[in-house]
Amino acid sequence: MEDNGAVKRALERRRSNMLSVRQDWEPRWRQIQEVVAPIFGYFQECNRQGRRSWRALYNDTPLYAVQVLSAGLQSGLTSPNQQWYHLADPDPKVDELQEVRRYCIDCEEIMNADMLACGVYDAYAETYNNLGPYGTGGFLILEDDRRPFVCIPQETGEYCISQDFRGVINEFMRSLKMTPEQLVQRFGEKACPGNVLRAFRGDEAVEFNVHHLIAPNDGRIPVKLAGDFEFLSCYWLDEGFDVLEVGGHNELPFVGGRWYQVGRDVYGYGPGETAFGNAAQLQAMERDKTTARQLTVQPPMQVPTSMKDTFNMLPGSRVYYDPASASSAAPVQPVLNVQFDLNGAMQDIVVTEERIKRAFYTQLFMAILDRADQNPQKTATEIQEMIAEKSSMIGPVLQRLDREILRPSINRIYAIEARAGRLPEPPEVLVGRELSVQYTSPLMLALNTRRTASIEKYVGFIANVAQAKPEVLDLINIDKTMRSYANFIDVPPDCIYSEEEVEMTRQTRAQAQEEAQKQAQMMELLKTAPEAMKKMGDTPIMRADGTASNLLADVGAGMAEGMGGGA
Repeated sequence: MEDNGAVKRALERRRSNMLSVRQDWEPRWRQIQEVVAPIFGYFQECNRQGRRSWRALYNDTPLYAVQVLSAGLQSGLTSPNQQWYHLADPDPKVDELQEVRRYCIDCEEIMNADMLACGVYDAYAETYNNLGPYGTGGFLILEDDRRPFVCIPQETGEYCISQDFRGVINEFMRSLKMTPEQLVQRFGEKACPGNVLRAFRGDEAVEFNVHHLIAPNDGRIPVKLAGDFEFLSCYWLDEGFDVLEVGGHNELPFVGGRWYQVGRDVYGYGPGETAFGNAAQLQAMERDKTTARQLTVQPPMQVPTSMKDTFNMLPGSRVYYDPASASSAAPVQPVLNVQFDLNGAMQDIVVTEERIKRAFYTQLFMAILDRADQNPQKTATEIQEMIAEKSSMIGPVLQRLDREILRPSINRIYAIEARAGRLPEPPEVLVGRELSVQYTSPLMLALNTRRTASIEKYVGFIANVAQAKPEVLDLINIDKTMRSYANFIDVPPDCIYSEEEVEMTRQTRAQAQEEAQKQAQMMELLKTAPEAMKKMGDTPIMRADGTASNLLADVGAGMAEGMGGGA
């Protein structure tokens, strides 16, 4: 039995350490939220229940850029409408085996159906919404007793993370508010303390602060787990020494990534950081433009005291005054004479908007969305070339997202499905082996465009040289070149024969060619046989006994004599 007091102190100590790191980032996140994306991120109580602040967002271009980036990443990396990944064995020879390919395809079908049903794509989308402005995003993939698993998106600011000495995220902590009913439903009455049960039975409208830590099972938290888990998971309340639940996970349930990581920083930097200065300037310019236009249309007026109660600037209004008294009074005139250059202001705003869009790679992601929508104004080749050109700018980001979000999420889902017995039995050749993940999404395929272009250029060059020097073709391994090219452009594995199947086909073809050659030789012999026999009949010979004959008769007599002797 664990000492709840010692466990609670260890948990709170770990939580305090992680919060101290996050607090250094929160002021900047709040600034970005205010002028870039007020609907994303969670940093203060006013964010709850629809009370997010929009007062500083005079121009929605930054929010639009965030939404385009998020939609572009969803369509370009993890589209729910098309197959964007494949399971495969790292060894090409093993992967080509029919039973291996069949197993991988069956697993993909099951996983894809569960990913749609369990909210994985909603979690991806929410992760991208936070990744763009704040540079950090992620979600939880937890086992569930009603579904294969459940995905819980996390807003930047409501969780903390830590990383190991390699820079890999290995720890997660979040705080959430739960009603008594939710606590009883989630943890059961036996785990809930008395104050929670009293509030539950009294139907009180209160909320309790619940903290959740997922950390390596390395002994820092003095708890004992029933299984040999790599990570432990603890829930506890603010008050008292009550630990609601202690559990474990075989893999880190939190799937999170950074847009850019600088040095040993735990949290990342995103396009929102790059665009922050322009976004703040844009909101200021829009605010100033609105103020200037109001001052131009409705400037503050200098009005005589005698007209204090009668002056009205509304269109069509009447202002009554006494001409005798008004003749000696100061005239009605604007206090300020505002000369506002609207065209110049609009040009500055447009330039600033373009800078923000550039920071969020809007042109690239709009090209991806155009591809998804099959924009009739652009051909598929033009769109793909644009994607290939622009995606090279974020190649390192895509590689990081692969390493920190995409691959871990697929591996986590595969492991959960396998433990639950939802996947078919693997073939014997795969027992003890780990499958790899290959991507077929537009953005990942665009990164291979340069490699396919190199292959095309190389093969084309050799073909040209071969016209003058055919032996140069011996340099190129055609089979491996074609297989590599097929992998780069995502040709389905079922469309390509394995090496063994290709070898059998070639042997069959060689045998058929050999038989055809023999038949051709026999046909040629049959064609020439009558003429040869005629020549043999016309060729006279003299036998040893002095009698005359011809070559055909002599050969026939010899064959008959030989056959008779054999009998």
